[in-house]
Amino acid sequence: MSAFTGKTIAHRGLHGGDVCENSMDAFRSAIDGEFPIELDVNVSADGECFVIHDDYLLRLCGADVLLSSLSGDEVKKYRLTVGGEAIPTLRKVLELVCGRVPLLIELKGRDRRNRAEALWNVLKDYKGAYAVQSFNPVYLMKLRRKSKDIPIGFLTKRSSRGMSGGLFAFFSRNLLFNFLFRPDFISYKYDEKLTLSVKLCRMMNIPVFGWTFDINRIPKGNSFDGYIAE
Repeated sequence: MSAFTGKTIAHRGLHGGDVCENSMDAFRSAIDGEFPIELDVNVSADGECFVIHDDYLLRLCGADVLLSSLSGDEVKKYRLTVGGEAIPTLRKVLELVCGRVPLLIELKGRDRRNRAEALWNVLKDYKGAYAVQSFNPVYLMKLRRKSKDIPIGFLTKRSSRGMSGGLFAFFSRNLLFNFLFRPDFISYKYDEKLTLSVKLCRMMNIPVFGWTFDINRIPKGNSFDGYIAE
């Protein structure tokens, strides 16, 4: 994880104004600034990996449709309302980056599709530095089975808002899924108090990255090993 430790990681690339998050322009800007890039991967109905944060296309493309209900060819017809680009495929992003900066890849989704296998099929021949993180422990467990060499991290936060409730939220915030895949790092919501489990991970020398900082206001003396910022 040395490629990310102590670094400011560009959350969804360097975006703003007429540059959309998770767009090729945002990634070019991050490369030019020599920032590691955090990006999001969602998977189409036929298993093609696209770089976009939301499950639905409404916020970013103005279409109230679930990406995972579309084929890859159908997804390619939509355009980002900011900047007008097509939704990039992960393959195209990897071709653009080509190892010039490290990639922190978040695998999105909560369904039962084999998203982990789809992601691995794209990443297995990539030679650049990368790591994969997710809120979904099942995806991480499946990736660990694919290869023990993939750096994987568990995304979590103290509050359960925005996550599945009940037992899952309890296990998640207390890192009780860790035994399933032995994470190489933890990504934690930076403005929430560290849980005991996160503190224990730090004592075990497991890096903890904070999300999402203001890229211009990363506080000094914080408790994180890397800074996912925008």
